[in-house]
Formats: sequence, C-alpha cells, structure tokens
Amino acid sequence: MRWGAGRNGPRNPEEPALLAASGAEFLTPLNRFGPSRHVYGRVHQAGSGVYLLVAPSHLGPDDPVTAVGWARNDYWAVQSWGFDGYGYRNDCDPLDPAADAPSLASMGWPHPLSYADTLAQARRLSEKPVMVSAVYRMTDGGFKSHVIRAYTRVEFHYDDPNPQPDDTVAAIKLGLGGDRWERHLAEIRAINRENQPRGR
Repeated sequence: MRWGAGRNGPRNPEEPALLAASGAEFLTPLNRFGPSRHVYGRVHQAGSGVYLLVAPSHLGPDDPVTAVGWARNDYWAVQSWGFDGYGYRNDCDPLDPAADAPSLASMGWPHPLSYADTLAQARRLSEKPVMVSAVYRMTDGGFKSHVIRAYTRVEFHYDDPNPQPDDTVAAIKLGLGGDRWERHLAEIRAINRENQPRGR
C-alpha cells in the first residue's frame, strides 16, 4: 500500500494537498512546505485545510515538521493537536467555515470517512489491534476528540466521545516517515532498551 505521495516520481496534479504534504520526510523544516500561518502551539496552517505539526524544539532548529494533517477548521486543528506543553487555549471559532475532507482513497480509505467505515477499514489494514479512544485533556478534563489510531501512524479524530456510525471525520493526522523517522525510532528503541530493568 502506498503510504506517502510523491516519494517515487512526479505527483498527480489532482492529488489532495494533504497527501502531497505527507510525501515530505520526518523533520523537514517548516518553510519547505511553502507559506504557512501559525495557529496555536505547534500547529501551523498551510492552506487547503492542511495543517503542519512542528516538533518540540529539542528535535532541531527551523521548526521541523513531524506530521501533517487536515482539519475542518482552525478550531478542530487546535482541539486535536493544540496542547503546547504549558496549557491549553482554543480561541478559534468552531463555526468557522469547514474545509472538505480530502479523499484518501488512494491509500485504501473510504470516502467519506464515516466512523463505522473508517474503523472497519482500519481493522482490515492493521496488523495490530486498532486503538480507539475518547481523549480528554489532563489540564482541565475537557474532551479533545475520539481517535482511531490506525495503520502506519494514521489518526482519525471525531467530534463526539461516542461517535455514531455515520459521523464524519473532524481531523486527520498523517505522521511523516523516511530515513529520519527510522533513525528517530531506532534511537527511541535504544533508549528504551537501556532503561529496561537489568536481570539479577
């Protein structure tokens, strides 16, 4: 299955902007995605409903991007990804015009991304159990989103703690991959091995 777009040749001009952005490598500097607007915390908006999630500062200079996403509007981008490590604030209007969700059909996902169809496809695609959970903020107990964590670092966010089968997606997150991601993952695994209790 194709994960990112544009990694192996020219991009299709009809390709959704989200899939085009997902072809970038993990920790690509923010400015390489073109003009963007800071929304809140580590969330930036790059047009066409595409949001860029930058890494914590310890992962490098130039606001390196770890994941790309789509959200209905700024409110849902902040609701899903806006925690900045110091607190939470969402001054965006939930009634702002909603951007249409992109089709991820080329990645094997249904369109539209209704809750029931998306969960069923996640279970078909995943080699591991699919994580599904309503997420709440630790700071104030407020509901964030109901998340399907699916195949290859894909997350689908829904706007109700108990979504109905026909509810449509409020936000989508695609983690960036490539060699830098593999090296980062190897470093994390090495740290975890070092921190495991030693046998007696």
